[in-house]
Amino acid sequence: MQYTLYLTVQLQLAELGWHLDFLMTPKMTDDDVIGCASNTSGYAVKFSANNKGHFPPTLYTDTEVTLTSYSSQNGIYSCTIQRPVSASANGRVDANTAWTLLFAAGSTTFTQTGEPTISYHGGNRFWSTVPVKVTDTSNA
Repeated sequence: MQYTLYLTVQLQLAELGWHLDFLMTPKMTDDDVIGCASNTSGYAVKFSANNKGHFPPTLYTDTEVTLTSYSSQNGIYSCTIQRPVSASANGRVDANTAWTLLFAAGSTTFTQTGEPTISYHGGNRFWSTVPVKVTDTSNA
């Protein structure tokens, strides 16, 4: 079973690129992060990562998470990501569990191989005040 995540934000970000994140977290201590990142040329990728506090996240490969669409127009950035509900051995958490959700955005750079280097989001964030099961939510 899959669920779809739509991320849209209006930002003024660094010229090098940007990222939008969706974190499932038990209080910013062991986060499951999925998101999309893009550079100013329009190159966009999805990413999956684990994050321990405010340190740079550790990217991992999750072939079951897909970036199904991406757009950037007049400072409004959007991406659509599909992700399995189930957990995985590499760090993806079970979406049937209620989690504190954090939506964040920040600047990013890319390695020569096209991998995003995700930076701390700073104040560009919003989190749920109570734990939420994304499988029970249509518009959060």
